[in-house]
Amino acid sequence: MKYDAYSTEDFLKDEFFVKSVLNPNYETDHFWKSWTDNHPNKMEEFTRAQQLVRSLEYETMEKPVQEDYVRVFENVLKYNKKLPQQNNKHFFGRDWSSWKGMSKIAASVAMLLLAGWLWYGNGLNNLLPSEFENSTLVTKVSPYGQKTTVKLPDGTMVVLNSGSTLKYKKEFDDSFRKVELTGEAIFDVVKDPARPFTVHSGTLSTTVLGTFFNVRAYNDESQIRVSLAKGKVVVNNTGQTNQLNNYYLEPGQEVTYHKVKKTIEKRKFDIDQVFAWNKGIIVFESVRMKTVLKELERWYGVSFKVTGESQEWNYTGKFEKQSLENVLRNLSFSQRFEFTIENKEVEIKF
Repeated sequence: MKYDAYSTEDFLKDEFFVKSVLNPNYETDHFWKSWTDNHPNKMEEFTRAQQLVRSLEYETMEKPVQEDYVRVFENVLKYNKKLPQQNNKHFFGRDWSSWKGMSKIAASVAMLLLAGWLWYGNGLNNLLPSEFENSTLVTKVSPYGQKTTVKLPDGTMVVLNSGSTLKYKKEFDDSFRKVELTGEAIFDVVKDPARPFTVHSGTLSTTVLGTFFNVRAYNDESQIRVSLAKGKVVVNNTGQTNQLNNYYLEPGQEVTYHKVKKTIEKRKFDIDQVFAWNKGIIVFESVRMKTVLKELERWYGVSFKVTGESQEWNYTGKFEKQSLENVLRNLSFSQRFEFTIENKEVEIKF
């Protein structure tokens, strides 16, 4: 990894490092903790770079003027005075007391200030870049009536349910593994403690190290669900403000985000039911006709036309590897309707 040979000066010039210090989150905190644990010999350089970046006070930065560059250089000098005398001779492997050494550090920090000015123009709330900005994206689509298995660059296996889309970089970064999901998918994530794996689905972000879980986030549904079968995950709700927005899940737990109410709840769930679709099993539990037909549209790749008057009903049932005709025949017995199937169109008559 490129950070293994970094000096303090290298850290100061690294955009990802600077943004991690100024705008930390779960992913960046985990990454740097893991890296420093594995590189204790680099802790001194790492800590010095952190302190120098924080001394610039980016959070309240306004457009820099000449006095700002003077202040940066003064910060470097003040920081030098705070260093133990025995360390002064070997900072960066150079003579720290020399003007050449100081000027290099000052120049690096001044570059950070200038970078901060540019970031400020885009808003301080957007210090971290978009997950897929300026990158080569791969888009996998699982059309209605199909299930699609995708192998990601790190070996992680993803099974996309019908009507689902997955986006990811052609090659993952050294720091993170991030994907974007619309629809439903099961993730079997390869363990990589140095690179957390994050699934972005609507306002929820699910971060794991190595685990097996299901995410359901269709655009036309009122809920987003993250259900954990094994391992551990943390779900972050970016749609909440001024609230605790990290939800840690154990196996058998899930979080459900309600889009309209903008609320989230954590609870236990039936693993067999949630993961049934990957085994060719459709499960309905007290759901309305509209929900049943929408699920059948995705599952079999058909469209429905409903005629006649029907009373609203809630249906509970399970179908294992059944044809659409068999499913509709069973439904028609209990809900009393007739149906015809012609190519990819189904008409239901009450």
